[in-house]
Amino acid sequence: MLNFRDLAISNEKFVNKFGIHMNLEDYNQIKKKVLLLTERAPYKSKVLLNFVKYPSYIKGTLSISSFSKNFVTKNTGSSPVVIYNQLEEIIDYQLLEWKRNRFKSPMNNSASYKKVRTQI
Repeated sequence: MLNFRDLAISNEKFVNKFGIHMNLEDYNQIKKKVLLLTERAPYKSKVLLNFVKYPSYIKGTLSISSFSKNFVTKNTGSSPVVIYNQLEEIIDYQLLEWKRNRFKSPMNNSASYKKVRTQI
């Protein structure tokens, strides 16, 4: 387990790294993707990405907190960039499913409404 002295904590708004030293190119790539993800997230939601270094792997957690729903995914690996890409794919799927359920086609609702209306 990590000791407090082992933590290299970033003060970044979206990407937190605990015990991980990323090169600037990887860090900027992930940061850019997180910023793009915030545009796909629900309105006024908070996106948070954490990386924690363990002795044999890195654990990544990506979460989106919004008023209506929370989305969370976790994964492990050896590269923060690879982990983030996997996390983003899962979160994108969760967001897509949420949007499909939240914004169902009005055609489905109106068809059942007309059927009930004609029977009255």
